[in-house]
Amino acid sequence: MEATASQEQVIAVLEVLVNQEGRRDLANSLAAAYLNLANALQDMGKQMEASACYVRAISILEVLVNRECRHELANDLARAYVNRASALKDIGKPLDAIAGYDQAIGIFELLVNQQGRYDLRNELAMAYMNLANILQSMGKMVEATAGYDRAIAIGEMLVNEDCRAEFVFDLARTYFNNAMLLQTLDRKMDAIALTEKVIELLLPLSRLNENREAKELLSSARNLMSKLIQRGESKPTFLPKADPSARADRDARRNIGFQKVLAEWNALPWWKRWLYKKPIPPPN
Repeated sequence: MEATASQEQVIAVLEVLVNQEGRRDLANSLAAAYLNLANALQDMGKQMEASACYVRAISILEVLVNRECRHELANDLARAYVNRASALKDIGKPLDAIAGYDQAIGIFELLVNQQGRYDLRNELAMAYMNLANILQSMGKMVEATAGYDRAIAIGEMLVNEDCRAEFVFDLARTYFNNAMLLQTLDRKMDAIALTEKVIELLLPLSRLNENREAKELLSSARNLMSKLIQRGESKPTFLPKADPSARADRDARRNIGFQKVLAEWNALPWWKRWLYKKPIPPPN
């Protein structure tokens, strides 16, 4: 509370300097003060108040970027849109949140692809992922899939091509969210493929004791994989005792099938063998 009170005092002073005394050189400082207050309010769970502060910061930054050509502040404007969209999602305004993410993505795309701000690529990917999350929650599966695809394409470039290990968790999170969507669409094999990628990325991270988020996501991925690969156990077929040759033939076929499944399990990477249970021989 004391922190927010001091931030409000700073804002009050800057409002006078900027809007009454014409100190336009302090306008960016005023926007930053509103953003700091909004972030603090959001951390306190006061999403409505945070959203109002984000609106004020955005209005100042839009003037600076669009009218006064302070293009170096465009990334701050995009981040403000993202933060406000997050607050709007939390207070149950998904359509407004989608609009905010769309505005942020438009700015990030321009900065990354036309101005070479490659340092903002992960923020662009996360904006796409968060947008896709909301679209999925609203049942807009086609649009959500497109958002996840774009986020994954950027994330894979960062992790696999640029070797940016600090973004591994974000990529894994995007894979997992997309896998959940594919499960909903009954695209089981695609969901399994993405979940395998999540597990493969997170196993090294989960061994670090301090990485609680990685361990939690890895646990969720394993649970999802268990659901995806779960197979109903077929009931045994009981043949008449008067036909022992048919029963022997059936047992032979079942044993051949088991040996094939066992060979496939043994050929898996160690981490998949650890994830999947070893096949159990059929009963005699």
